[in-house]
This record gives sequence, C-alpha cells and structure tokens, in this order.
Amino acid sequence: MRGGVGIALFVLGFGEGAVDVSKNDQAVRVERDWNKPIMSSLHAFFSVGAVVGAGVGAMMQSFDLHLFWSLGFGAVVVLGVMGASIRYLLPPSGPGEIEAVVSAAEDVPVRDVRRRIVALAALAFFLMLAEGVAHDWSALHAVQDIDASEAAGSLAFGAFALAMTIDRLFADRVSHRIGPVRVVRYGSAIAAGGMLIVITSTMYPVTLAGWLVFGLGLSGTVPQLFTAAGNLGAKNQGQVMARVVSAGYVGLLAGPAVIGWISHHTGLSTAFFLPFVLCLAGTLLARNAAPLAPRPYSRVDPVPRVSIRA
Repeated sequence: MRGGVGIALFVLGFGEGAVDVSKNDQAVRVERDWNKPIMSSLHAFFSVGAVVGAGVGAMMQSFDLHLFWSLGFGAVVVLGVMGASIRYLLPPSGPGEIEAVVSAAEDVPVRDVRRRIVALAALAFFLMLAEGVAHDWSALHAVQDIDASEAAGSLAFGAFALAMTIDRLFADRVSHRIGPVRVVRYGSAIAAGGMLIVITSTMYPVTLAGWLVFGLGLSGTVPQLFTAAGNLGAKNQGQVMARVVSAGYVGLLAGPAVIGWISHHTGLSTAFFLPFVLCLAGTLLARNAAPLAPRPYSRVDPVPRVSIRA
C-alpha cells in the first residue's frame, strides 16, 4: 500500500512539474501578445486556487468523507477544467513569433546568455526556498517560539498567503511602472525586512505583521523571473523555462527540509536567518531580471535581443 502511494505521488509530482513549466511557458507568450505585464496576476490565481482547494478539502473533512471522494472530486474538477481549456492554448511557436523575439543581434556572447540563465535559476531557487519556509514553518514558529495557540498559529501562514495573493493582483502595474529589476530588488529587500521582524519578534501581533510584510515582498518577485526566462529566446523557450522553474521548485521543496535540519541544532528563529540572507542575495542578483528581449510595453532601458544556442 505504501509503495502504491509513493508511486502515485511520484507520478503526481512529475505531472505537476510538467504542467507548471508548460503553463508558465504559455503565460509568457500570452503576456507577450497582451502587450503589458500580466504574469503576476496569473500567479495570483494560482494562489487563489490553493486557498480554494484548501477550503474545499477542509469542508470535505468536516463532512467526514472518505479520502477517495475528496481526491476523486479534485481529479474530476482538474480533468474538466483541462478539457475546457485545451482549445484556448496557443500552438507551438511559429517562424513569425520566433523572428519577432529573436532579432539580428547575434553578436551577444552565448556565454553571457548562459550566465543569465544560471543567475535566474539561482534567483528562483533562493526566493522560492524562502517561500517554502513560510509554507511549512510559519505556523509552527508561532506556536513553538511565540507561544500562540495552534489555531492562532495557522493565521501566521494565512497572513503570508493573503499578502501573496492580494499583492500579486497589483504587482503587474508596479512592474509596468518601475520595471522588473526594481520589483525583484525592492521586493527581496522588503521580504528580508519581514523575515527580520519574524526573527526578532517576541509578540504574536508583530510576528503576524512580519509574515505579512514577508509575503508582500516575495509576491511579485518570482513572476518577473519567469517572464525574463521566457523572453531570453523563443527557439528553446520551453527548455529555458524548465531550467528556471525546476530550480525554483527544488528550492521550494528543499527549504523546509534545510530549515528543519538547522533548527534541530540552533532553534527555529535562528534557522530563519537562511531565508533572510537569501532574500538579501536576491537584491544583489535582481539586475538579471531585466529582459534581454525587451517587451514593447517595457519602460526600462532597452537591451539587445539575442538568441540562445544550446
């Protein structure tokens, strides 16, 4: 039985990873055609889906329904939405789109492009690792280190998730106005400040405020990285997206485990210095979020378009 569950979870994870790369690839192309930033708004609906899914799951648990019905209902909904959405997906990139994104500026060194991919992957790893810490440790920290009740502790993650969802609905406007580099730089700095509040706080309301600030800072950063990765070159856009998105999800999964290991030796509040430092690193690497292939709506200084030769 356990082996079957393990196989099922492996297949689920494999499929979810493939879908996540594909939908971000589609989002980059839709955003390009839309002619203005919309990536953060799309990620906001991801957050809304997580909240709704958690609510539906909690409701089904309250009715004491068997897990089969809960998971089965989710599977039916996913299949239905997928079937209704297929006809709206964009077809594979054609010569016209490739020519529009990949210009004649072929003299840009390939090694510079590859360095940009590595930097974006590192940024995604750092910032999504920090996000994973909030997902798995915020509630326990409030209970264990601030002596909050378990019910009150759950609000710590709620504050973070609420900030992430709401701010992503407005982050596109900010990106359009000040550019993706500043969104990542200032967002990472704000997130670092929020984490510092959490680390040093001894009062529950202040801790909640810290998680709220942390979520506000992180909310708009990762969508900018995915947009930048998707606009590095159209010929192998999917491959580039896969590298950056995968690096981010490695961080999302590794973060809670690393924090758990550190906290075993130092305590949970001290372990939170890791996401604090990674957010500070995000401010230093933020310049890599500038698109090499500038979007028509971008108000930042243009940079040459390039193609990627693997």
